[in-house]
Amino acid sequence: MELYNFIGQTITGQQLNEILNGRPLLKFMNDTDTHYGMHYVTGRNQDIEPFNASGECQSGGLYVTTLENYYHYYHAYGNCARRVRIDPGAKVYVEVGKLKCNEIYLEERVPKDELLKTLLAEYIETLINQGSNFERFFWDMASDTTRMYLKFINFDTFPPELMIKAIERNHNAFMFMNNESKTPEMILRLIKLNGLVLRYVENGLRTPDLVTEAVRQNGLALQFVDKKIRTLEIVMDAIKQNGLALQYVKPESRTPEMMIEAMRQNGLALQYVNRRYIMPAMPLAIILEAMRQNGLALQYVNKNIMSPEIMLEAVRQNGSSIRYIERKMWAEEIILEAVRHDGLILRFVRNDEMTPSIILEALKQNPRALEYVAKKTRRLDEIKQIIEQYCTARN
Repeated sequence: MELYNFIGQTITGQQLNEILNGRPLLKFMNDTDTHYGMHYVTGRNQDIEPFNASGECQSGGLYVTTLENYYHYYHAYGNCARRVRIDPGAKVYVEVGKLKCNEIYLEERVPKDELLKTLLAEYIETLINQGSNFERFFWDMASDTTRMYLKFINFDTFPPELMIKAIERNHNAFMFMNNESKTPEMILRLIKLNGLVLRYVENGLRTPDLVTEAVRQNGLALQFVDKKIRTLEIVMDAIKQNGLALQYVKPESRTPEMMIEAMRQNGLALQYVNRRYIMPAMPLAIILEAMRQNGLALQYVNKNIMSPEIMLEAVRQNGSSIRYIERKMWAEEIILEAVRHDGLILRFVRNDEMTPSIILEALKQNPRALEYVAKKTRRLDEIKQIIEQYCTARN
């Protein structure tokens, strides 16, 4: 069980500690150790206000965070932080990315970077001793786009295979790998696991074969390929792996073959297709293929060529794409396809557009759509009949 399962609920300190299973807690401090009238001390701290187990970022509790969420608060306070411990009998209200407690135990304040290094080292050692597969740890690492998480880790303590796993999840970890370990053979192995490692490979080692392996593993590695070795074959390999790699090709170098292949792989690549090619040169079949791949690509279709056929394919693939269609073009057939994908889209449908067929299809997809029927129409007899049809269909 994870903490997010308890968001909006109150649990005990004992339950919290069991869920965390060794994951540390910490609190970033202002330079004065005073937050909103509450002065914190080393040892036990109890809020001066009654505990309030509700809301978000509200008074009535002492806030702390888990290690994996530290970067949300790293820059919000002073230069120091404290390790937090929670007594088994404490009350803990779970919020997104933080915890509100009626009481906490604080250890000595130390420079925040020093504390983060200590807590991460302890946590990694705990995971190793527990025989953990590190999946949770690497998930947190992979989500840290700022690379802050990585700089506090002493990778020298990582067993080699664990280091490889870290780099597979986050290519930025390659920066912290021991230089003696970065042999051509190891680099090739890592590239095959995470093509974005190419970003940190020295130019002298970026051979055509290595670059090809990188873009075949992750097409977005194309952004790190120097134009001197960027061949048409390498570009096409990248686009076939990830159509969004088209953005790393200069507009004047984007050929029709590249653009078509990109949209086949990812409809959203339509945003990088040269406008002079989209209208009117692009075959309708290619635009339809982009819509079938990702309906949200509709937002990049020029209004001058947006036909009912294109709109229908888009909402059929993703009902939410209806928001990119002008209201005057919301035909019943289009609304029907949208609610078949997501019944709650009914909340955007006007009363005069809400036909029995649309209501029925929305209810079939999501019964919660009923609340939008009741709010938007007074046709009680008709609603009753539709609900009866719905119930009959379910039985």
